[in-house]
Amino acid sequence: MAQEMSDRFSSGDYAGAWDLTSTTFKKGISRTDYATLGKTCNGANGLGLKIATTGVRMEGENQAIVRLELMGVQQTRTMSYEDGRWGQEPSPEFAPQLGRPVADIIAAQKASGGCKG
Repeated sequence: MAQEMSDRFSSGDYAGAWDLTSTTFKKGISRTDYATLGKTCNGANGLGLKIATTGVRMEGENQAIVRLELMGVQQTRTMSYEDGRWGQEPSPEFAPQLGRPVADIIAAQKASGGCKG
């Protein structure tokens, strides 16, 4: 599931990527706002680079820690098993943005250099 989430995100299918997120993630940002954020900050066609899932380890029975790699840089993401499916939790960097208006999230991303739009 983590690889599919990464593939959707990197190809610009931000709404499809949102579909594979956790309940916490979905409660914090709507599908439409997440797609707007993605298109604004990463472009309508996505990153254009393949994000590879390079490893997974279980953390208890309902969480997995996933390593993602892009151009030699690795990050981790947490996946949670809820209601019969896996969903990606918000990253520690993105979690504080949840619940804010998408315009504010975009402004914060631009201010930190994390938004190219």
